[in-house]
Amino acid sequence: MPATKSRPKSRKAAVPFATLGELLDRLGGITPHRVCADPPPGTATLRDFTRRDGRAASGAVCELIDRTLVEKPTGAQEPTIAIEIAYYIRRHLEDHPVAFVSGEACPVLLAAGLVRSPDVSVTLWETRPDGTFPTGPVARDIPALAVEVISPSNTAGEMRRKLGHYFAAGVRVVWFVDPHNRDAAIYTGPDDVILLDATGVLTAESVLPGFKLPLAVVFAHGPDLTEPASGA
Repeated sequence: MPATKSRPKSRKAAVPFATLGELLDRLGGITPHRVCADPPPGTATLRDFTRRDGRAASGAVCELIDRTLVEKPTGAQEPTIAIEIAYYIRRHLEDHPVAFVSGEACPVLLAAGLVRSPDVSVTLWETRPDGTFPTGPVARDIPALAVEVISPSNTAGEMRRKLGHYFAAGVRVVWFVDPHNRDAAIYTGPDDVILLDATGVLTAESVLPGFKLPLAVVFAHGPDLTEPASGA
């Protein structure tokens, strides 16, 4: 009787952390409720991300980090600010058509198994010489500019790590815009930053030459932080 060869057993990659606490630390000290349980943390793949259209069971936008689906925090104000910023960038691009602008519904594959969803992104047409928009559930063209509108529940640790991911992937400029403190930061490298107060102006000369967006315009319809809150 001829010998039969046994099939090699499939091996699942080891979970990249030992405890949930270790995972939360790796993710920048975020709260557990932002970590999706399906699929189990440490086992998620790009296929899982696309199968769920980049959304958690709650409907929140997710990112794929450390083989884990992680919800992006948001409130009522952050998406509105992102739309305002995208609007002014889009107006600039009408006269300077060097790029196209996308929102957080356009997740980007920054590296193998790493998907981020900038609140606003600007991708140069030079990366898409055929002049067509990306198709499919996840964009694979690295944006030149990534914008993150900071939520109160974002941690400093997770934003530092996100910053590193963006620049490691080839993003040229990153804006962190904080509508709650009415300030912003322009990064041209992980350690190269210009801090802006409420009188500052957002620029990205290497991506959008001549573009200037005063934060006073971005925050024009937000609460006046110089006045005491109602009921105070």
